[in-house]
Amino acid sequence: MPLFVKGTFVSVAVVLGAAQVNDENACLLQADKAMRKAPALLQQQVAAKHDFSFSSDTREALSSAAHAFADIREAKRAAAQARMPELLESWVDSGQAATTILSLADIDHMAAGITTEAYGSELDAIAAVAPSRFISKEGNVLMAESVKSTFQSLGLTIWSEPLTVTGTRLETWVPEGAPRTAGIVGRLEGTDLAHEAILVGAHFDSVNWENTDADAPGVDDNGSGMALVLQVARAFTGTHGRPRRSVLFVGFNAEEEGLYGSKEIARLAKTGKYGNLKSVIIADEVAWPGKGVPSHERQAIFETVGMINGTASMLDTFGRTVKKGDGVDGFKVNNHGFASDHISFLHNKIPTVLLIEGDNVKHADDWGHSARDTFDHVDKAFGASMSRLAVRVAATLASPSQI
Repeated sequence: MPLFVKGTFVSVAVVLGAAQVNDENACLLQADKAMRKAPALLQQQVAAKHDFSFSSDTREALSSAAHAFADIREAKRAAAQARMPELLESWVDSGQAATTILSLADIDHMAAGITTEAYGSELDAIAAVAPSRFISKEGNVLMAESVKSTFQSLGLTIWSEPLTVTGTRLETWVPEGAPRTAGIVGRLEGTDLAHEAILVGAHFDSVNWENTDADAPGVDDNGSGMALVLQVARAFTGTHGRPRRSVLFVGFNAEEEGLYGSKEIARLAKTGKYGNLKSVIIADEVAWPGKGVPSHERQAIFETVGMINGTASMLDTFGRTVKKGDGVDGFKVNNHGFASDHISFLHNKIPTVLLIEGDNVKHADDWGHSARDTFDHVDKAFGASMSRLAVRVAATLASPSQI
């Protein structure tokens, strides 16, 4: 997830060692360039504050870069602390939850295959694709191909939409002439409402803003969300019978640099390319249950922008779909969404909800966007329970009892 505050992309510019919030990613670019010039070992030593006999220019450059990232992390923490109290609230049922032709038994059967083992294997496979899925790396291309291959194996209709790089900040990282996808879309054809669609998506790229040339495992951000999408796709294609509406499963790219992939997919969706898109579920960071939180109090957040028509219905559907004792036992709602790929669809007035772990700020502050976003800081059982919640909501939306 990139850094946003109330819908505006935020970064930090370092001026005489001070952090300033502005509307571009200047600090990340400047610090990234500085860190690129230094061998990884030197970066590590600077971070550890060891004293080596390097030239004063080298020490100053490395120290400035290290301070830049420290300023970024501190600004993120301050922004998070400032916004959390006003954004999170308890869910109030407005009575607009979607209803479905499916029985509870039908939906439970779909969700039953998403076990801890199945989800864990999915997440393991994503992490094993490459040490980094950053936009500049070969691992980014390999991950796109892996998503495409999985969708093909499930019998979905596939689009790989091109990503525009020229004239954007992506030029900083993407090698000239090296194509990248905006996203991989897999479509499961519906039945009598096949012209309508719902979407379940997550971004598959990762980033290490401390050193973009180093490992960026992105296990929670956002291997966990992509694993959820693939597990939901398997649940839908592994059952007998198809949903009334068509279902789009999407792996977005370039989320970390500014939602580039989802902006393009949302634009295309608005044209009707994939059908009449009725609602969207986005998953971003769904496998960290929270530090010191008892297993019976694991939290989720359902985030949207409440002024968009249809979002209240989606929040009610999420709220009523939480199944007691299935691993997601508490949640808050956020009607003032500010980050991740759901914003791209909400900007196009498409009802969308982001499913995200309740303690995501803690995870982001301590391990996010670094080489430390590893399996040490996720719980596969929690990721599986969040995935079962997602498939229940998706199944309800995909086979409505009324339109």
